[in-house]
Amino acid sequence: MFNRIYLIWKNYHLNDCTAGSPKQEEYLKSIISKDSLDYSYQLKCEKLKEVNLLHDKSYLYQNKPYEYGTAWLNTSIPEDVKKEIKLIQEVA
Repeated sequence: MFNRIYLIWKNYHLNDCTAGSPKQEEYLKSIISKDSLDYSYQLKCEKLKEVNLLHDKSYLYQNKPYEYGTAWLNTSIPEDVKKEIKLIQEVA
């Protein structure tokens, strides 16, 4: 049970707030190793700019293409995960 609770927490704590749109985050994950501490905000912006993703035209935020790092974006917790959390609370 601990592993499942940890996995839910890891995936959804703070509603998975990110500095980037899904496309920006996907690209950055593809070029940055999980163990790397070398990528500062500025370097991430430079890498996104190189591939024309600093402003994600496919993701509108306040009716404009989203610029990486200008807001905290969140991902809603899926309904099935919410139900699972409630079941875990009832068991605990």
